[in-house]
Amino acid sequence: LIFNLDFPEEILNEYYIYSKIVNFKDYGVPSSRPRTLVIGTRRDLKNISPLNLFPLSQPQITVRDVIGNLKSLDFGEIDNNDILHSFREYPKYMRDWISSIKEGQCAFDDSNPNKPYKIVNGKKEILKGSYMGNKFKRIFWDLPSPCIATRNDQLASQSTIHPKDDRVLSIRELMRLMTIPDSFKWWAEDDKIL
Repeated sequence: LIFNLDFPEEILNEYYIYSKIVNFKDYGVPSSRPRTLVIGTRRDLKNISPLNLFPLSQPQITVRDVIGNLKSLDFGEIDNNDILHSFREYPKYMRDWISSIKEGQCAFDDSNPNKPYKIVNGKKEILKGSYMGNKFKRIFWDLPSPCIATRNDQLASQSTIHPKDDRVLSIRELMRLMTIPDSFKWWAEDDKIL
């Protein structure tokens, strides 16, 4: 999709501008990230066009490619070798909501008998809303990850459940899906945490 952005005339007089909406999963990133990409080159540099600087598409990278070698985790487990790879605990009754769903399914699918609920006046009330289609949803192993949401640490967030384990993605898994290298240090002493 190509579209026009309104740039001030001063900018357009000085730069050639090319803009396009792209999804970075088509450019070597293992998660879906639709973004507007704008490239400008100075007009006085005659041999450089924004089109020549635009990235080339690359084969898609899957969730399995990026996190498939990480340890499967039991409830509440922290990987002995990596504190950032841990099973974030949630109320145990919620496990029934997600334990039978398959890759790409959400806990609200008709095939799931244990839909998420809240208690109202002492009775279970199934959660409802048009936005529930990507809540409590298990991601696919063999596709790029959906876009990483702000609250990916909750089962109820958008497409956040591990393809196999009954848990949300660990911080390490999220880092890899966002292309943050394992060598990245969040704090100065993180090698000494374990």
